[in-house]
Amino acid sequence: MEIRHAFDRVSAGLFVCVSVRVCLSGDRSAAFAEQDEFANALRDAQYCVFLKPDWAKGYSRLAVALYNLGRYPECLQAVEGGLKLDPENSVLKPMMDGLKLVQIL
Repeated sequence: MEIRHAFDRVSAGLFVCVSVRVCLSGDRSAAFAEQDEFANALRDAQYCVFLKPDWAKGYSRLAVALYNLGRYPECLQAVEGGLKLDPENSVLKPMMDGLKLVQIL
């Protein structure tokens, strides 16, 4: 129940300025992913990338959700987009290696 309360509080904050909405939607996406709610994580990550397409962390949130939903081609696009912005991203670089393995199988 504590997590649900946190989601509600973060959701209320999404009506604030754009920079706050970017951070909150990215953080809520990560929280949803931690709870294995990947459809919700995807929705928030997409919103985050829509609001701030030049932020690599948004793409990492998007990639995590897509990967866990088994949407590997879209995940690869998200990873590539994020790595263009931050080639040393600690989430996206290993994910690219994992996607290469998935494509081999």
